[in-house]
Amino acid sequence: MHSRTTNQRRAAGRKSAISRATGAEKRRLIVKRAFGQLTSFQRACPYSADTMDALEATYKRLLIEAGFDLKTLTGLPFKVGRETLKSDLKRLRIRGWGRP
Repeated sequence: MHSRTTNQRRAAGRKSAISRATGAEKRRLIVKRAFGQLTSFQRACPYSADTMDALEATYKRLLIEAGFDLKTLTGLPFKVGRETLKSDLKRLRIRGWGRP
C-alpha cells in the first residue's frame, strides 16, 4: 500500500500545479519581451520559421543577460522549443498583422 494518503497526494499535486503555472507565467513575460525586440517584419509574421528562430535566440539572450546559467536554460520552466514558443504566443494572444 502507498505510504501517502489521498489528501497528501492531492496537496502535493496542487502545490506542483501552482509551481508550474507560476514558472510558465514568468516564461511568458520573457517571451513577450523578446517578441517586442523583434523587427516589425518578424512581428508581422509571428509563426514563420525565421521569426521563431529569432524569437528563440532573443529569448535565450535575455535570459543570459539576466544572469541565468546554462542549467536554468535547459530546465523547466525556462526550457523552450518551437512548440512551447508557439503555445506561449497563442496564450499571449499574439497574432500576425491582418489576422483577426
